[in-house]
Amino acid sequence: MALGAFVTGDKEIDRKLKVLPRVLQAKVIRSAMRLGMKEVAERARAEAPVLTGTMRDRIKVKAPRKKKRGSVGVDVRVDASDQLVKHTRAGKRVFYPMAVEMGHGSVQPDPFMHRAYAEEGDRANRIAMGAIRVGVEREASRR
Repeated sequence: MALGAFVTGDKEIDRKLKVLPRVLQAKVIRSAMRLGMKEVAERARAEAPVLTGTMRDRIKVKAPRKKKRGSVGVDVRVDASDQLVKHTRAGKRVFYPMAVEMGHGSVQPDPFMHRAYAEEGDRANRIAMGAIRVGVEREASRR
């Protein structure tokens, strides 16, 4: 079973992708997505407000822990760290990057992650599609 009916929009590449075993389909797609999302991560690091630099340094490209069967995913996230958990005056624990991105109380949001994706998302997509084409051709030629 293929991961999706159309991945690239290129019929020849999609046909070759469907012929590959599911494990290889996932490998090709995941590695291509990772290449594209690295661009978004770089932009997010550049856009991130810097107080100590911890938040910026913890921006990573990762595969999600929980996966739906037959799906492949890669995301850009701020990895958890005790240094990024703050406490409100009321003693409530708050994940600092979320408070920055979404805003809190009277503090305006600074959506640096959303901005990074808005600015680099199309480029990341083009990079991923190109890498999928290369990966599919490489794996298909081995068969």
